[in-house]
Order: sequence, then C-alpha cells, then structure tokens
Amino acid sequence: MQAGNPTGGADASSSDASRLTPRERTAVQHAEECIGYRFSSAPLLRRALTHRSYAHEHSVGDHNERLELLGDAVIGLVVTEDIFNRFAGMGEGELTQLKSFLVSRRLQARAAKGIGLDECMLVGSSEERSGIRARLSTLANLFEAAVGALYLDGGLDAAAAFLQRVILSQAQARAPSSFDLKDPKTSLQELVQGREPIQPEYRLIAVSGPDHLPTFTVEVRIGKETLAQGSGGSKKDAEREAARNALTRLSANLPARAGDGEPDR
Repeated sequence: MQAGNPTGGADASSSDASRLTPRERTAVQHAEECIGYRFSSAPLLRRALTHRSYAHEHSVGDHNERLELLGDAVIGLVVTEDIFNRFAGMGEGELTQLKSFLVSRRLQARAAKGIGLDECMLVGSSEERSGIRARLSTLANLFEAAVGALYLDGGLDAAAAFLQRVILSQAQARAPSSFDLKDPKTSLQELVQGREPIQPEYRLIAVSGPDHLPTFTVEVRIGKETLAQGSGGSKKDAEREAARNALTRLSANLPARAGDGEPDR
C-alpha cells in the first residue's frame, strides 16, 4: 500500500483516527485498502466517504460534496495529460471524445464499485434502505470525492497513480479505435434512422429521491413503442442511460422492458 506523508504521517493518522467513531474508522481502513493508499489524515478520507444523509443524521458537520468538485477537476487534468502525451496522432476532436469516455460518470461509478469503495460509503439509515449504494450518480460522486481527498493528502502524483490503475489502464490496454466514443443518443439516432425515418423521443417519467439528490427516470420511444428506460442524477444522464439500454436491446434483438435504468451492479 502506498503511504501518505512520509514525514510523520503514521503518527498523525493514528491521532486523527481517534477522533472517528468505530464505524467511521472501519470505513476509512477499508477504503484505504480499496484505494491502495494510507492517508495521513483519516478525517479527510472520512469526509470523502460521507454522504450528506449521514452528516445530517449524525451531526458530523461536513460531507463529501466539496471534495467531489475538486476530484472532478483532478480527474480531468490527469486524464487529459495522459491521453495528450500518449496518443500523439490524435486530433483535438478525437482526444475530446476519448477524454469524455474516460471521465464519464458511468466509468467512475463502475470503478468505485469495482474496487469496493461503495461498501465504505457512510450513509444515513433512510438512504441505506433506498439502495443508494447502487446508484450510478452516488457512486460517481463518491469516486470523485475520493480522488479529491487523495489529491489533498498525497498530491497530484498520488491521485495520478490511483487513476492510472483504475481508469487509465482501460485506455492503455486497448487501441483508441476500440472505444465506442460516440454519445449513445447519437448512436441510437443513427441506428434508428438507418431503419426508418423517425427520431427517438425521450420523455421524463419520474423524479425520485430527496431534493438534494434527485434521480431522474426517462424512457425513450420510437413512435408508440417504448425501447428502454434510464435513470441518472440529471435528465441528460438519464437520457444517455436510456439510449445505452435501447442500443443494448436493439443489438440483442430483445423486447424492451421497464426498469432498465439501474446502474451496473
């Protein structure tokens, strides 16, 4: 495991950890194993793991939303620099498409679940019952917050090493041409119009969850036929997810089903 802050970091971490509850200490220790990095500041990592519902329920006072903003910026910088240096033959448009794929919230959510970070998240009891750990938007937020905390604790090198392992390795192991870089809505429109002169129609059918963390559900239709549904933290994310699910149904030649908007489990 990569160690943080080599100058007295272990003592500082031990002292900081004493300020956490047993549940929080367990979450932090598990998260360090998932990330592969030992934090000098245990409370910083605890904050990255803390959902707003837990902070409110336990009067913690801080949660991970500010760290999400920082993590998003760090991810963008690290990914852009990596693909800029590695794919010298790519033009701006191709690099932009590849970056969009590699920084997508879907990929972040998949990475968070893949390393087990979802199990470390601190959430309130009501949200726990709602299945929040499986939501794409929540997992992506958690991933961004963890990267933000990693950057603050270990600097850009620590954050970049983590992102190389869990995100950029996907680009390194595959040729750029093997990525489906098109927006799923564009791909669906091209597929549908290749068969009949009609455009997919997206309709918002539900908004659920608390006001501070809504989940939008959208269905995509062709004429009177519902192809699929999708859910996300914004209407645009839900539309993209619905388009992805519709593409999967069409390519597999399967009938559409309701409830296809769940994130990868």
